[in-house]
Amino acid sequence: MATFEGVLVDTDILVIGAGAGGLLAALSAKRHGPPGTRVTLVDSWLIGRTGHTAFSNAWKIVVEPDDDIDAILREIVAGNDGIADQILVREVLASSYARLKDFEQMGMTFARDEDGRYKRRPTRGLDVARVMYPEGGGLEFAWKLRLALEREGTWNRADLDREPTAIAHRGEPDPEHRTLYADRHAQFEAAYAALLPISEALG
Repeated sequence: MATFEGVLVDTDILVIGAGAGGLLAALSAKRHGPPGTRVTLVDSWLIGRTGHTAFSNAWKIVVEPDDDIDAILREIVAGNDGIADQILVREVLASSYARLKDFEQMGMTFARDEDGRYKRRPTRGLDVARVMYPEGGGLEFAWKLRLALEREGTWNRADLDREPTAIAHRGEPDPEHRTLYADRHAQFEAAYAALLPISEALG
């Protein structure tokens, strides 16, 4: 008879990998699935502190209502030698402003100028598109997504986390886990602060 080691989790949707894509996929599944849908997100490292995005500035192209979305689409497609999925790229661009508002509701902050407009900048290889990033860069972006998942009641599981409790499964942070996460959060913040000037200098 076969034996199993580890934790057995009964779930409806399993998302493997807690980079930005996995975090957003799990959040979308929880929000758009039928009521009571059980979503589990697993990773080999601390969720909210793993994946490429967590160690980047989390730059993103955001198309504001007055921007020329077709011009932005054309230069992105041209920059990819015409092989990009043009329909998908346009859908992503068209929804980017709404996603920005979603991120703000999660607690992310995006810099604005004295007139209240978002601060955006050109990016390499593109003339029309403008990019922006949240305060705290990728580390804060990924962590805010994790907190949003906890509020939604998604079961987050990482090999370096202790076994989730029923409280965590309902989306209420376990105080003991929160202390562990807070300590690691502080360590990552210190590392990020040291690396940020180098990252900004490189663009």
